[in-house]
Amino acid sequence: MAPLSFAQARLWFLFEWEPDSPAYNESHGIQIKGRLVFAALEQAFLEMARRHEILRTRYAVVDDEPVQIIAPSIDWSLSQVDLSGLAEEKRDEELRKLAKIEAECPIDLRRDLPWRAVLIRLAADEHITVFTQHHISCDGWSITIRQNELTALYQAFAAGNPSPLPALPIQYGDFAYWQQQRLLGQSPDKLLAYWRQKLADATLLQLPVDRPRHPTPYAKGVMRSRALPANFTSSLQLLAQQEKVTGFIVGLATFKVLLGRYANQHDIIIGSITTNRERPELEKLIGFFVDTIILRTDLSGNPPFRELLHRVQEVVLSAQTHKDLPVDHIIAALHPRRDVMNRNPFFQVLFAWQDWQEMFPDTEGYHGTSIASLGRTATDTTKFDLTLSMEKNNGVIECSWEYNTDLYEDETIVRLAAQFETLLGAALAD
Repeated sequence: MAPLSFAQARLWFLFEWEPDSPAYNESHGIQIKGRLVFAALEQAFLEMARRHEILRTRYAVVDDEPVQIIAPSIDWSLSQVDLSGLAEEKRDEELRKLAKIEAECPIDLRRDLPWRAVLIRLAADEHITVFTQHHISCDGWSITIRQNELTALYQAFAAGNPSPLPALPIQYGDFAYWQQQRLLGQSPDKLLAYWRQKLADATLLQLPVDRPRHPTPYAKGVMRSRALPANFTSSLQLLAQQEKVTGFIVGLATFKVLLGRYANQHDIIIGSITTNRERPELEKLIGFFVDTIILRTDLSGNPPFRELLHRVQEVVLSAQTHKDLPVDHIIAALHPRRDVMNRNPFFQVLFAWQDWQEMFPDTEGYHGTSIASLGRTATDTTKFDLTLSMEKNNGVIECSWEYNTDLYEDETIVRLAAQFETLLGAALAD
C-alpha cells in the first residue's frame, strides 16, 4: 500500500465525481508486422507488469484517505479478436470500431487493473495491439517507456532469451512518498504565499465561444492535428538558440499572443505541464509524474516578440521554482469561484510541448518482425475547453488542437490553428 501522488489524487477525485467518464483513458495502437509469437507477446506484457508496480495497482479509500493497493502479481491474459477473414474495407471499419470501443470503455480504478490490451489479427503477418491505460498510471513519457520495453521484451522472449532490461531501482509508490516529504521540506506556507500574490486579482481568460456553456460532468471533445511547414522546425530551433530559450517558450509565447488577441485581453492565465522527473532514477519508470502549473503572463505594452519570449520565460521559470505546491492545494487555499466541481477555476486552456528525441522508433527483430506505434486513439471527450499540444518528432512539429465541441465549431478551431501558424511564421521570419 502506498499514498497517492498529488497528481493521482486529483484524478481520483475526478474518478469519484464521474466514474463512467473515459476522459482520462490513454489508448494507443501498436502495429506488429511479420511472424507473431503470441506467447512471447503475452509474456512481454506480464513482465512489464512485474517490473512496474503501477501496472499492478488498484485504488481504495482507507481511513478516509485514497491509497494505492499494489498486488504482488496479476492473473492476466491477452485477449484476441480475429478480423483476418473480412474484406479489407470491412476489416478496417471493424478495426476502427474496436479501437474506439476500447478507448471509450471506462476503467474502474477500484476493481480493474489500470490498463488493458487486446490483440487484433488483420492477417497472418499483421496484428494490431490496442493498449488502453488510465492516466492515473501513466503520462506521455511513460508511453514511450512502455513501447520501448514491450519491443525489447517481445524480441527477447520470441528468440527464447531472458529479459534484457535492468532492474528498476525504485517504484512509483516511492515517488509518491518522496513527493509528500519534499513538500513538507519546501515550506508549504511560503509556496502558498507566492501563488497568492501571483494570482491576486486574476482575470480569467474569456475566449469567445460559439455556443453558451452548460455545466456538464465532462465535456464532449475532439482533436484536430496538423503539421507545421517543414521549414518551421529549423527556424524555431534557430530562434530559440539565439534568444537562449527553448522551443516550448517559443510555442507558448505564440499561443499567448493568439489568445490575447482572440480574447482582447492582456492578462493571460493558462495551464501547462511539468514533468516532475528531475531525479535520474525516475526516468525509466512508468507512472503519472506530470502535473499542471499555472502560467500568468502580462502582455501589456505590445512588446516585440523576442522581448515577449523572455517575459514568458521568466514566468515559466518562476512557476517551475514554486511547482511543489499542487494546483489542487492552491485552489483549496484561495477558494476561487468555480461553476462545476471538475473544472479548474483558474484556467480552461492548456498548452503542452513535447520534444521526442526518439519517439516510438520502428524496430525490426525476431524473424524480421517489426513493431511500431500507431499513435493515440482519441476519445469523444476533452479535459479542458481548449488544449494545444505541440510535438516535435523526426524534424516535424505537429500541432494537435483538442477542444470542447459544446462550445466551439470546427471552423473556429481551424481558423485559430491557421492564425497560430501565421503568427508563428511571422515571429520566425523576424
